[in-house]
Amino acid sequence: MEKAVVTIVAGIAAATVLAPAAQAGDSPWDGLYAGIHGEYLWGDPVISGSIAPFIEDRGFDGFAGGVTGGYNHVIDQFLLGVEADIGLSGGNGTIENISSLEGLSVDLDWLATVRARAGVVHEDFLFFVTGGLAIGGLEASYFGFGPFAEALDSSAMGYTLGAGAEWAVTDRVTVKAEYLYVDLGNEELDIQISGYRSLGLETNVVRFGVNWRF
Repeated sequence: MEKAVVTIVAGIAAATVLAPAAQAGDSPWDGLYAGIHGEYLWGDPVISGSIAPFIEDRGFDGFAGGVTGGYNHVIDQFLLGVEADIGLSGGNGTIENISSLEGLSVDLDWLATVRARAGVVHEDFLFFVTGGLAIGGLEASYFGFGPFAEALDSSAMGYTLGAGAEWAVTDRVTVKAEYLYVDLGNEELDIQISGYRSLGLETNVVRFGVNWRF
């Protein structure tokens, strides 16, 4: 987990400190920026194993929030940029087998992304698409026959794709709303009970944020 956090922090630093130097003019979009965001997540844990076809119930949701850093460059009305973020997450859910007597509790402790952005600027508005790397702190515990047992505590890595819109409130402040689809892939579980073999997470993210341009 520590290496993943260092990677994302380095990504934010690269986006906000090591990006190509640019002289910001009157445009609210050009240059370096940093901000905060809040989001709601929902989706499904993904399990593989011999009982996977017999899963009766699974679900995941929660709230998250954190910090963002990035760099934009505008050419005419077109924008290209890079953005990184990291935040704490309260997302949790469960997977239960058909008997509802055993399963896994699933928690997402933190979520971070490093993404490219491309969009079109129209007056005070930016419309963009985005995609890149996603990393999350995924935990799972077995419940059912016998005592609770830790099944997974890992930094899961995958990808994210999305789109959104941003509004320039002033020359320095923008607010945004975006949707991200996040797939954190599959991580091998530490226990092999009832055929559970690996766990992943597919989640939807609706995010709102405020950014300040330097």
